[in-house]
Amino acid sequence: MVFTFRWKRKAMVEPVDQPQPVPSIHGDLLPNIGWKKNVFKSSTESGEIVAKKVHRRWKLLESEVRMLDYATRQLQVKGPRLRDVFLDGNDRVMVTDLDPGVQLHRVWKKINTANKKLIIQQLRIEILKMRASTKPLIGRVAWDGDIEKDDPYHDPYHPDTTRYSVNYFGSECEFDAHKVEQMRARRGDAAAKALEDRIQPLRDQYSDTFVLTHGDLHSQNIHVRRVVGSDGTSRWELSGILDWGCSGFYPKYMEYAMAMKTGPHRPYWKKVMKEVLKGMECSRERMEVEEWATQWVGVVGMVWTFLERSCQDLSLLPHRQSR
Repeated sequence: MVFTFRWKRKAMVEPVDQPQPVPSIHGDLLPNIGWKKNVFKSSTESGEIVAKKVHRRWKLLESEVRMLDYATRQLQVKGPRLRDVFLDGNDRVMVTDLDPGVQLHRVWKKINTANKKLIIQQLRIEILKMRASTKPLIGRVAWDGDIEKDDPYHDPYHPDTTRYSVNYFGSECEFDAHKVEQMRARRGDAAAKALEDRIQPLRDQYSDTFVLTHGDLHSQNIHVRRVVGSDGTSRWELSGILDWGCSGFYPKYMEYAMAMKTGPHRPYWKKVMKEVLKGMECSRERMEVEEWATQWVGVVGMVWTFLERSCQDLSLLPHRQSR
């Protein structure tokens, strides 16, 4: 017996007119900057082109704005300079120069080896410039450049990093004690005791100064641009480091640990970061401790962001007190 199958072709459906996005009062959306779709291209009254990052005030903290300003203005780290910051209802708006580059991950595979080495070298220079800036406390800076003691920032060890905040830490021991308490809240006393026992042998490596750390050296936060020389040849160069939402003054191991173990980094990018951060690595034991201490970090925040986008009526979500 032979069975014959006939595929029935579905009738073409007439396209339905899709609603056009409502123009933003902040300008034209820059779709290739960040995944949150909250950066806009705008212009000043004098006609200058600027970028506006717009987010809820408890997500775009003023301390992030201060960190960007400190890094780019005082340390001359490559990146967009701050123009203004203000509140617009429940939103905070940060106005900066418009970075002329593109996200590195969009062009990395198209760039030749010589240009890749150049970008890695330039990125190392910027990171070493950051690490040369030290503070005696763990935290974020005030407008005067000292560590701010009265303005909480996102807790890097809480599962919902965007909605739970910490203040400054007076020492690395306090910082480690906080990791242990967060582990206790998530996993109980036994897990907290195990984490504390693993941290304790590492304390001989501690110092009393803390370095400027970006904390999210993802390829989409690094912008590059093509430059054409006088001889007509072109090359790619670093144009800026963006998104200082995870930044702060932290122990020296944090930049490497955060680059290797946190964030949705592409596999090839971790190899690149190992070259960029060569000589700035932390021990295997430290990496294991940080990986364990940051399990599930950011997951709750991503779920909440999904709910915010999905709910038609945001009043259905629990109220969040603004800062």
